[in-house]
Amino acid sequence: MKKPFRPSPLGGHLKTGQRALFRTESCLVHSRQVYFCSPASRAALEHVARGEEIRYIHRNFEGDDLYSVASAVPEARRFLCTFRVKGKRPELWWPDTGRTETVAVYTEREGSTLIPLALDPCGSVFVLFRAGAAPLADRVVSIRREGVELSGLAAKPAPETQLQHEPVALYLNSGGGAGYRLEVAQPGAYELKTAAGRALKVQVPELPNPVEIGGPWELEFPKGLGAPERVTLERLVSWTDHPNPGVKYFSGTATYRRKFELPARMLAKGRALYLDLGRVCVIAQASLNGRDLGILWKPPFSVDVTDLLHAGANNLVVSVVNLWPNRLIGDDQLASDCEWVQEHWGQVLGRYPQWLLENKPSPAGRITFTTWKHWSKDDPLMESGLLGPVRIIARAKVPVE
Repeated sequence: MKKPFRPSPLGGHLKTGQRALFRTESCLVHSRQVYFCSPASRAALEHVARGEEIRYIHRNFEGDDLYSVASAVPEARRFLCTFRVKGKRPELWWPDTGRTETVAVYTEREGSTLIPLALDPCGSVFVLFRAGAAPLADRVVSIRREGVELSGLAAKPAPETQLQHEPVALYLNSGGGAGYRLEVAQPGAYELKTAAGRALKVQVPELPNPVEIGGPWELEFPKGLGAPERVTLERLVSWTDHPNPGVKYFSGTATYRRKFELPARMLAKGRALYLDLGRVCVIAQASLNGRDLGILWKPPFSVDVTDLLHAGANNLVVSVVNLWPNRLIGDDQLASDCEWVQEHWGQVLGRYPQWLLENKPSPAGRITFTTWKHWSKDDPLMESGLLGPVRIIARAKVPVE
């Protein structure tokens, strides 16, 4: 019979110079270094420094160590995480996509495993150390571009300096073959050093600049929600900045359409192309040349479109849904269509209006109806729509053996 999950002691601390902080079930991170340790360290941690926050939970199950690591930083960030595990091979399990990967870049030091993690804004990942899976003998312990250390694992310069550089994506070759796959956004001479002492070098050629997809954009709205059927945007702006009140106060799903030209120089072997929507308020669903790209519900609003693009004309469709306060605020610009009662917690509906009971439109021309007055006409509107910039970005994908 399998044993149930056995929780290990929870806790962590960060350490920068002589300053450190302990906190149960989470750790506050300074200088992008995170230390996961046992609560026995608590008594020694008296001087604290607040910085970026990382939360985690640790479980041990039949010898497997599983960490759930989550960033509370609202921007993409790299962290050097030290786990109190040794002699096991780490894996990353990404909860937003279901993708799993064996970690290629890490090292062991003083009985712990150090892994540089690149997390999306408020991103998270499961880090799994399997019992019986020994560390990779040829794991990468150093990555340099033009002589500058990028890994976060080297002694010099300071890890926080190394982690400020754009992350390098390094993957083990599939099928268990020797070598790695490197994906980077910057050209130059790259050198990888492994724990076995090997030095691997590769030259990444120049990459084309991103292609920005500008206006005009055709923006379509559904019927019956107060907005015009279609408007043309010369540039991407928040719906709240549009002069038409039907657009300004719109809540729901609206669809952007744009045909754009992709230069042939963007297409080349050993290159990945990404559609980056920039800022989106709040959620988007995109399709390119008739192929559904899925729902993009959090930053970065980016998706790999390498196999869908072609030189010349391409057709992009992006549907964006926002939140409902804007329509409620817009409706409150109109005359009231029901009776409100003031309670100590706010205004609530006194009774259902006759027009609603008779399934008729609001006599005031309102689009929405609620039993609680959440928003008023003087509340600020929330940015909405596709704000961009929308770009096609090229990254190099090269083998390293």
